[in-house]
Amino acid sequence: QMKAGEWGKKTLRGAELPEIVEALRAANYGWLIPLLIVTILGHVLRAWRWKILLEALPRHASNIDRTQVPLKTTFYATMIGYMINYAVPRLGEVVRSADVAAHEELSFAAVFGTVVVERILDALVLVLGLMISFYLLFDQLGVIQKYFIDPILIGLNQGPLSLMVGVIFGITFSIAFIYWTACRP
Repeated sequence: QMKAGEWGKKTLRGAELPEIVEALRAANYGWLIPLLIVTILGHVLRAWRWKILLEALPRHASNIDRTQVPLKTTFYATMIGYMINYAVPRLGEVVRSADVAAHEELSFAAVFGTVVVERILDALVLVLGLMISFYLLFDQLGVIQKYFIDPILIGLNQGPLSLMVGVIFGITFSIAFIYWTACRP
């Protein structure tokens, strides 16, 4: 059983409680409001993106050609999904799909398919961002290698990670090259 004060020392790894209290007192909490606004705006935009994907689905057991899903429904379902993900990672995607499917009388499989499409789009944007970063930092590759890649390789004995990184870069650049040649006029 831990004595008073031991818990803080074990969880904060050497940070002293009076220092933490002082840091919390000195913090500028004015930045929390813009952070909250930007965070909520980000969640609303994600819900709006999902709404757009859902509107492409036909109504389940209905003759309506276009589904009108309220932004409020997708926002609430997105927030529920985040909450569930804290307890069981990735289960939130299933729960938010089930929530929208139930509220909007849509097929669960179709709604879950839009979540899969979202994840694919997220991955493509991430790959694009990495490619742009690589392009912009091409002249800094030596510095990146020295301070970021080398310590990782040393920590993992260089073997499997360097092979994996090479394969990932090879696949990424192959996809980019194929896309670039296919989309050129």
